[in-house]
Amino acid sequence: MLKASFIGVLLLGSQTALAEAMEDFPLSDSPLFVTPSNLGGSFETAPNAITRIEIDDLKNLGINSIVDALRFVTGMQVSDIHGANSVVGYHGANVNAPRRMEVLYNGTSIYRAGFASVNWHSLPFVLDDLSAIEVVRGSSVVDYGANAFVSAINLIPKSKALEPGFSVELMTGTNGIKQLILSNHFEIGRGHYNFRYFHTGTKGFDTDKLGQDIDDATSGNGIVLSGESLIAKNTLFDFNLNISEFQYNPGNYSSVTADNETVQIANSLFTQLGETKELSSSFTAKLTNTREVNDRVINISGGVNAMVFERKQDIVLCAPVFAFDPLIAQLDASPNVDLVFSDVPFALQTAFVTGFPVLNESIVAPLSVEDIVILNQIGDRVQTVGPAAYSRDICGDTTQNVDERRVGFDLKVASNDKDQALNFASVLRANRSFVSSQTYLDGSISVNSYSFSNNLRYQFTENLVGNAGAMIEYNDQLSDRYYSHRLALNYTIKDHHVIRALYSESERSPDIYELNRFWSYRVRYNNDVDILGNSEGTLFRSETSPSFLKPENIVTHEVGYTYFSANTVLDIKLFNEKYTDLISGRFLYFDYFLDNSGELEQSGFELQFERNSPLIPGWKYGASYLHMNSNTETGFENTLRVDNVSTLWTIVPLHDDLFLGVTGFYSEDVAGEDYKRLDVALSYYNHVGDYDYFLRFNYRRYPENINSYTEFSVSDPLSSSYSSRDHFLLSFGVSY
Repeated sequence: MLKASFIGVLLLGSQTALAEAMEDFPLSDSPLFVTPSNLGGSFETAPNAITRIEIDDLKNLGINSIVDALRFVTGMQVSDIHGANSVVGYHGANVNAPRRMEVLYNGTSIYRAGFASVNWHSLPFVLDDLSAIEVVRGSSVVDYGANAFVSAINLIPKSKALEPGFSVELMTGTNGIKQLILSNHFEIGRGHYNFRYFHTGTKGFDTDKLGQDIDDATSGNGIVLSGESLIAKNTLFDFNLNISEFQYNPGNYSSVTADNETVQIANSLFTQLGETKELSSSFTAKLTNTREVNDRVINISGGVNAMVFERKQDIVLCAPVFAFDPLIAQLDASPNVDLVFSDVPFALQTAFVTGFPVLNESIVAPLSVEDIVILNQIGDRVQTVGPAAYSRDICGDTTQNVDERRVGFDLKVASNDKDQALNFASVLRANRSFVSSQTYLDGSISVNSYSFSNNLRYQFTENLVGNAGAMIEYNDQLSDRYYSHRLALNYTIKDHHVIRALYSESERSPDIYELNRFWSYRVRYNNDVDILGNSEGTLFRSETSPSFLKPENIVTHEVGYTYFSANTVLDIKLFNEKYTDLISGRFLYFDYFLDNSGELEQSGFELQFERNSPLIPGWKYGASYLHMNSNTETGFENTLRVDNVSTLWTIVPLHDDLFLGVTGFYSEDVAGEDYKRLDVALSYYNHVGDYDYFLRFNYRRYPENINSYTEFSVSDPLSSSYSSRDHFLLSFGVSY
């Protein structure tokens, strides 16, 4: 799956501008990468461990989603929330809300900071839009900013010049799986452009672990318009425009049946999550100029990017009448009170009898005079309406809508010495984000952030390469600056054998999702009124995000060994990661509270292996394996990690045009359940005249139950199941 892409590395994603200027640039035999250090690099020079997955190999293995592609990356932990969304995290870093892993499309972030998510099943592009996926396996804040706290995934688009003139692909299968892709390539002057339309859908899982049907189907449509044009000598302009609209049903969280009282309350409140509609659009444009100056190759690029994300979701919500009483909201807003629902029965009883509700577990500090006044008013209200009327259920409609927009600018200057002695890349980024949500922000918030990074690579001797990187970031929500740095040495023992040592210390500033959450559901009752005679009311919030949050910190030590040759890549990494000041806590809709009390230390080793058989052309096989030990007293952090994760795969040529692909996935004890899956694909290719054809048959054996990493409960996970574990897919495509 690892392949050298010389032009791709030189342009860092804009694949053609430097070809002529760099014909005599010396290269090693090591596979080359686009992503590390904003400089590109190879196993000999990259500071971090890198995995590159070629899309053509994934197709021969029957892999048709980005989520499943990431299962091949050692260290990556992948699970599912429901049939319409999955969770991905490197070393288990908050996979439900992936606040610590950056996701890039052509080097630009597509992480949605306002909703702390990347919905992998509703991205505005599909696997066919990509040429490769590169993953920086380790903290890369100094390259890509705060959210690259533990890892960065770069989804690299295809070169437009290599697209076929026209292609159509169809896929259909069990479980309602369907996909249509239409693509057209055209040229104007010295420019190459490509238009792609896609439609995709699935029925999702069958049941939850209680045996109840899950309505988690998803479907979506999208268009991708991209182009690159050589507008002057050594100057390239390239752009990508992506627009998609998806509809899906997320199901409910009824499968979480923990004894945890907060989980029970959350389940009782959310009776029905309605259909969710997501509209995503993004635009990136970049101008790159490359020239030689005194035996140095200087690369200057400037780019702009914009993202619009709109999410609309209707919710039918039921709660006790007192949950809509403004007095309860005032009481809960007090710093001395953290309402616990186990206090409710006794509080209602004492309020009715004495006129003053008695709280036990809910009092976290001595009550103030204002608190006493509010409690007396609540007591009067209970005596007036009676405890039965005060605690009866009332239902209504509300929403969970989000409107997020981001505009950004980046400027990069990279210099490559033709004898490779000294290389550097300096990057300046500025972003303005705006998020609006009636539900959890109770309004709108805007954030301006800026970062400046510098990476140096110096070749001390023929065998020794050093990397140094640093970044400074500023976020106007916190009015403070944050620093991260990294040092790495790569030593080539002898040809094809490289040892790497790395030390990094990174800070991650809190994002919008953590700093500004303020849950506030405005509910319109269904033909009913509350105790105040209102036809709508606001559900009281249990907590707001604290204002005192400070950055998270990670210190990483790594030692790696890589062997590479024309046929073999073996990469082994030993690591130790120490997290402090983690922003952690249960990510529930109610009783939501975060602080910096989380701590975690984990260590282990990763193995990534791939071999192209020299005996049988076209025969490839490989494996990835992660073993990790975690040590934490932060309960919710402990539910997001798995000790052992592995993947085995092979592509076997049965004939010149016929290939067999087999993949086995295994994760040990994913939230209490092992994950074992088998994928088998048979692919046939043919060329007739000007046309290329392929036909592919996939068989997939799912595990009976799929458990999700969870921050909802320290004891029980989300869980879904299949009534039919055997799935079949048939794909056909033609291009010319």
